[in-house]
Amino acid sequence: MAIIVGSTREGRFGGTVANWFAAQAGPRDDMVLDVIDLVDVDLPMVRPLVATPRRRPTSSGSVGRTPSS
Repeated sequence: MAIIVGSTREGRFGGTVANWFAAQAGPRDDMVLDVIDLVDVDLPMVRPLVATPRRRPTSSGSVGRTPSS
């Protein structure tokens, strides 16, 4: 089972919860745990803006949903 800590913000609490869960579930012999902390993964900080037919760029440059018809 993968325990993923998804927050990369300063002061985050997810690592504490993930470590607690891993300590609780770790003794089980019917699963293998893997803690994946996104702080330790080399991911790009900003995704490129790619507009698709159902999404459009807003005036601020972010991507918003288009109204459904």
